[in-house]
Amino acid sequence: MIVRASSELPGPLRQIRVPLVLITAALAVSAIICSLLAVQYQERIMKASRYNDAFDLSQTAIELLRFQSVVQDFLVSGDARPIDLRLNILKNRSQISAAREDIRDAEHKAFVARLQALLASIPDGFGARPQPDAARAVLQGIAPLISPCLRIASRAHSQSGDIVLENQVHLQYIFAALCIVILALVLFGAVLVAFVSHQNRKLDAVVRLDNLTGLANRLGFNAAVTGAKDDVMGVLLVDVDHFKALNDTLGHDVGDLLLAKLAERLTICAPDATAIARIGGDEFALLYCGRDAEERSRRAADMIIQSMTESVIVDEREIDVSVTIGMCIGSGAAERSMLFNHADLALYRAKSEGRGQYRVFVPSMRDDLLRRQRLMNDLRGAIRRNELFLLFQPIVCTVSGNTSGFEALLRWHHPELDLVPPSEFIDLAEKSGQIEAIGAWVIEQACRAAAQWPEDLFISVNVSARQLTDMSLIAVVTDSIAAHAVNPRRLVIEITESTLIDNDTSALSVLHALKRLGCRIALDDFGTGYASLSYLRRFPFDKLKIDQSFLRQIGDKNSDSAKIVRAIGDLGRQMDLLVVAEGVETQEQLDLVREAGSVLGQGYLFDRPLTLDAARHRVARERGLRQTAVFHSA
Repeated sequence: MIVRASSELPGPLRQIRVPLVLITAALAVSAIICSLLAVQYQERIMKASRYNDAFDLSQTAIELLRFQSVVQDFLVSGDARPIDLRLNILKNRSQISAAREDIRDAEHKAFVARLQALLASIPDGFGARPQPDAARAVLQGIAPLISPCLRIASRAHSQSGDIVLENQVHLQYIFAALCIVILALVLFGAVLVAFVSHQNRKLDAVVRLDNLTGLANRLGFNAAVTGAKDDVMGVLLVDVDHFKALNDTLGHDVGDLLLAKLAERLTICAPDATAIARIGGDEFALLYCGRDAEERSRRAADMIIQSMTESVIVDEREIDVSVTIGMCIGSGAAERSMLFNHADLALYRAKSEGRGQYRVFVPSMRDDLLRRQRLMNDLRGAIRRNELFLLFQPIVCTVSGNTSGFEALLRWHHPELDLVPPSEFIDLAEKSGQIEAIGAWVIEQACRAAAQWPEDLFISVNVSARQLTDMSLIAVVTDSIAAHAVNPRRLVIEITESTLIDNDTSALSVLHALKRLGCRIALDDFGTGYASLSYLRRFPFDKLKIDQSFLRQIGDKNSDSAKIVRAIGDLGRQMDLLVVAEGVETQEQLDLVREAGSVLGQGYLFDRPLTLDAARHRVARERGLRQTAVFHSA
């Protein structure tokens, strides 16, 4: 069973998650409560220390004594000047006391009332023109108030001190509790930081691993390259050939199990590797360090390629797998930073030369990359600049020798690089997304050419994998045959096995739509893939084209190519399919394919690819007619 990565927290962290939250919340609430209480007690202390009953009463007592003193001086010396001032101050103090709403002491309230009554009984104008009798009456009223005022003030002062002391004690407890909470937070934070650091180290190790295979992932591999101390290093990129087709055919679960099995095989083949990683869907990487890194890298590549000759057992089924490897050996910091890119260039070269092998990076591969980049850019305007053109190779009846049709072959004449091989720029067009526009142009030009030929000649056009998965291909074909009034049966759509390997499901609907339109379908390079027979059952083919590699080996006594060609001929007859032999270059090859039942042949024995005018002349020459009698005007 494949274990996949989970989005849940790691086990230890998940177990203590709730306690962590509760403890943190409790400490935070405690700190907030302690802070609020501390502020509250401080406000009480400040209030008790600044303005309170003791202060109010003591000030009132002082003003009473001062007023009593100036009234007595008046009776002795007759000086009445200070009386008015002191009377007004005393009245103001009385009004302040009367306006307070926080007085709770009953005796204090009674004193304030008596004081107001005394002041109210003093005659108007007493302060300005006091009379001796009135002054003596005022002194008699003041005398009973002074003693209660001082007593109440003393008691209020004592109570204020008690309040301050009580709140100070409470504040000490609060500060102590707050210190404990802060200390607990600090200790808890330290523990939490240590725990998180530990978990981060564990997660850092986990995040550098591929959960499917248990190997390092791209991040872990990059870390190994960066942390390597040896000067000489070797990087191998291992790519599983046609893995997408295997994944789609066998299912993703089997594909995952296959990758896990391949990871085990890589580990066995490269036990001395510094690092082995799965860096992509079906791509692995190996790192070798040390002076003998190149020797060990080459040995590992040989062992890996050799190990793939044995089938991989997955779910009690045998799966044949091959891999392609790109390798780069480098030294120094500058080369180290380019190891991965150079290994990727070597992998690209190995794939382009036939897969199932390895190549070591050489500087010329970098030049090839620059050339590909230039071609990719220049290809964008090739149609507009009229740099693309078609050649037409005759497809000949092997019995009569007459031309039955032509295959349209795309060519590119670069203004500076001269002729660019289709094997070079078609792949670039696929990867850059330009193949749809170029393919549409080829189909339109092929139909334009076919419209100028006799009605019994067909035209074959190769369709790429990307075109075959795009339903717009149906519209392109429909518009082209309609624009040039070409019978749909004259248009043959050729596809290769490699096209179907990567896109067989999506291609099926497109091929059936083309078939309904009236076009004929040919399977090119038949016999070079592992799924040819199953394709014959699933897809609506009209023709089989025998791959030219079988004809090239006919003269080899140790080859079974002749038997294979005969078997394909028999298969075509049994399934009512026309068989076309590609690459016919000798009379011996022609005799064999004719004997095998191949009705049509194509190759240099008949003719090389021709321009449109040369193709018209060939047909006219065969038929012994003037072109105007046979061909439609362009």
